[in-house]
Amino acid sequence: MQGELGSDMALAAGVGRADVVGGVDDAALAAWVDAHAARLYRAAALLAAEVEAADLVQEVFLVASRRRAAFDGSAAPYTWLYGILRNLARDRRRKHARRARLRPVDDRRARDPERMLAAERDRARVRAAVRRLPDGHREVVALYYLEEVPVAEVARRLGLPPGTVKSRLFKARAALRRALEGGR
Repeated sequence: MQGELGSDMALAAGVGRADVVGGVDDAALAAWVDAHAARLYRAAALLAAEVEAADLVQEVFLVASRRRAAFDGSAAPYTWLYGILRNLARDRRRKHARRARLRPVDDRRARDPERMLAAERDRARVRAAVRRLPDGHREVVALYYLEEVPVAEVARRLGLPPGTVKSRLFKARAALRRALEGGR
């Protein structure tokens, strides 16, 4: 494993070489793609729609070649590439979600004033229930569910162990369930 990591770091160094045109050694970049593309593709197929996986992996390597100076070697190259993949996939999900919200709805039931009023009442109940959560629980719910931040990153941002974040999420979900079921 150590030899594999060492050769991976050497490939990463070759990707950012300044003595070649554009600072990218084509052979090193090709070797880096060969070393990581399949694993990134599998991850991309889980993070996004499978039809987008190949495009995402290609975009990962484009971003990586542009941002090669940001790779400082403190993490394994795959870890760095996976971080780029995760961010790109999240950006695409958000973009698709925004488009879906802006897309006109043809379903007549969705335009039914009674349904719209009921849906707004449900949203208001959820917002009120979240506001009643203790600060620590409300923070993790906001970061995890509203900002779609992974547990490890929530833990890092709040200076908490990941287990504490998971525990607070569990307790917050239970409290929300009780509050929302009790109001019906």
